[in-house]
Amino acid sequence: MDLSQSDASRVGRFATDRLAPVRIVLLLLTLTGCALAAAAAYLSSQPYLGIETGPAGQLIQVEQVSVSGPAFGRLNVGDNLVAIRHGGQDTMLSSTDVFAEPDIAEPTLGELKAYRERQGMLLALVSHADSQWVTNDGRVVPIEAAQHRDIVSLPLNFWFHGIVALLGIAISAGVWAYRQGDWAARGFLAMGLGLAIAAASAGMYTSRELALGSHALWLLGGLNQLGTQLYSGGYVVTMLRYPQVLGSARHCRWILWGFMLWAVIFGVVQPWAAISTDLAFRAPIVLAVCWALYLAARQWFASRHKPLERAALLWYFFAWFIGGLAFVAMQILPLLLGDVSPSETQVFAFGFLLLTNVGIALGVIRYRLFDLGTWWIQAWGAVLGGSLVIAVDVVLLSSLRLDTGLSLALSVALVGWVYFPLRQLVWQRLTRHPSERDEGALLKAVLRASGDNAQASWQRLLEDVFKPLEVKVIAGNPPSAAIGDDGASLIAPGPDRALELRWLYRGRRLARAADMQLVNRLNSLFGRIRRYREAVAEGAHLERQRIAQDLHDDIGARLLSVRQRADASTGDAVTEILADIRTIVHSLAGDNPDLMQCLADCRNELADRCEAAGIAWTWPLVEDLPDAIMPSDWSLDLTRIMRELTNNAIKHASPSRIAVQMSCENEKLRFEFHHDAKRHIQAPDAWHQNLGLRNLTKRCRAHGGDIRWQFDDQAAEVVFHGSLALPQNTGSQTRANPAEYGFDSAATANQDLL
Repeated sequence: MDLSQSDASRVGRFATDRLAPVRIVLLLLTLTGCALAAAAAYLSSQPYLGIETGPAGQLIQVEQVSVSGPAFGRLNVGDNLVAIRHGGQDTMLSSTDVFAEPDIAEPTLGELKAYRERQGMLLALVSHADSQWVTNDGRVVPIEAAQHRDIVSLPLNFWFHGIVALLGIAISAGVWAYRQGDWAARGFLAMGLGLAIAAASAGMYTSRELALGSHALWLLGGLNQLGTQLYSGGYVVTMLRYPQVLGSARHCRWILWGFMLWAVIFGVVQPWAAISTDLAFRAPIVLAVCWALYLAARQWFASRHKPLERAALLWYFFAWFIGGLAFVAMQILPLLLGDVSPSETQVFAFGFLLLTNVGIALGVIRYRLFDLGTWWIQAWGAVLGGSLVIAVDVVLLSSLRLDTGLSLALSVALVGWVYFPLRQLVWQRLTRHPSERDEGALLKAVLRASGDNAQASWQRLLEDVFKPLEVKVIAGNPPSAAIGDDGASLIAPGPDRALELRWLYRGRRLARAADMQLVNRLNSLFGRIRRYREAVAEGAHLERQRIAQDLHDDIGARLLSVRQRADASTGDAVTEILADIRTIVHSLAGDNPDLMQCLADCRNELADRCEAAGIAWTWPLVEDLPDAIMPSDWSLDLTRIMRELTNNAIKHASPSRIAVQMSCENEKLRFEFHHDAKRHIQAPDAWHQNLGLRNLTKRCRAHGGDIRWQFDDQAAEVVFHGSLALPQNTGSQTRANPAEYGFDSAATANQDLL
């Protein structure tokens, strides 16, 4: 992953020439939308009668008459058409003329070619102004077809196929755009492209009113077969490569080229007239389904020891076969069995293929199919946002009436002075590049992300600035930022380890050279702030050391002198004061003892207090203690808890014995403090929680523990049960040298108390 500066710059320049995943999806959606718009414009330019027809035995029956069409008031719903009369000659009509799928009407490619030529002839008759329609009851109805129709009057069938095409390409492209080098994703893209091509072309020839030109039918039929076989080949390739790789990339290429070659020969060129349409058009689809079933069985056995992958595979199969098998059962199987009577629902069979793509999209969200992260659905927010902007533009332009000069001027003024500036302002705020921020904004971002953990703070800063969809810690730590995967990722050096930011700005575009420069600026600024804070912390540490040294040299030394000259009671008080000063000195000095040393200090202090007061004591040594360095505040609070318990016992109970037990369980230090009571004390419920007891509770809770007490009236025994959570990651603390601040008491025979 490490890249040199020159390599990074070269890759950065190359990355700017490619499109980010979101833009790829938007581009394909735009191209598909433009193709559908062209298809709608072409259909609207065809001769228009305003009727919808369907087969009724051997006749053609009028099923619907539009009130805005030329046939309104001339033909009625239920009329049966038998011929078109022109120039005194009748051209007889057949029910096969209005079959939605032309290849259903004829059994061979030669007869299909003759069918297309007949469609061209019928279209020419419909276009003549003096054409007349003959019904089965002998009526002759003259109807002059309109030269064009409104786009909104196109049948529902056309719009349904258009939606299938748009959604199919959007979902497939949304997967492939983030996994462009993966053959499974490429196969899925081939399925999406094939579905879009097949659905769009089928939507055109199945939406014809009565006839379409022979060349148009040939072109649309060829496109339909190209799309169908591309979908079939992508179907097999995806099953071959996901979730387990069962074939090489060369196999995938041969499969796709094989299906495409079949489509070109039999769907476009059609050199052999005697070839049946079942063999030419439907046999490859059945082959693809059988091949996919075989691969599904292999995939199932390949994942038999991988329960998580098998769970994803179940959903994967469910999505594939619910859509694919339903399409075959509705559209292909009846024709192979000899049923050539078209069903109205067959034109909507493409919806089942769309269910496959929708199922895969849900599988990406639920099971991370194609190894896409949970962020995949977030990327669609950007896609839908861009699509919404385009849709608003289209709606606005289509709703403006540009019939007169005045309306044109008003429309231009409205769009140019109001809508476009407002739209541009919103878009710039949504897509503003972080490198455009000034130093003050970057400084605020750095300060907002800064914390105690440098690596975590650095990652938080990069996530805030670049909005990546995925962040990974990678091996190595390059000296400067670099671009990887042709712009799909941005490698940023870190305080400890480098980070790989994938799909910047929620996948809206690829990484650029400006992003590398911004990372380097942020890294420099982040480093300066870290060094400043380290210097402040070091200064504070030195100041605490100076204060500790002053306490040691001045107050500690003077109190030692006072203790040597004082009587017994005053000496004991001075000893307690010296112990307090010793604790404060070690805290200020940053003394971070290990757990064993901390407990030993508490034990020694208890021993000194008990021996001075004539109290028997026991404190068994604890084995198997965690080898961890304790923070100074933790050790200081434990010392004060033990000291407060000892003071309470001596002051209120005058005990003859004190026993302490320590243990470590579940990342907690637990203690029991026992002592008897020679003088009468009240039950714990009646104890008044003065400052000492409140401090005990506060200190235990501050470290994730608690404390409670009980009193056995018969045995005159008081027991305190308490716990403190052991600090996490204490190994990173620095260990202070206890001798650094020890008092030199060689002049006395007593132990150093500080």
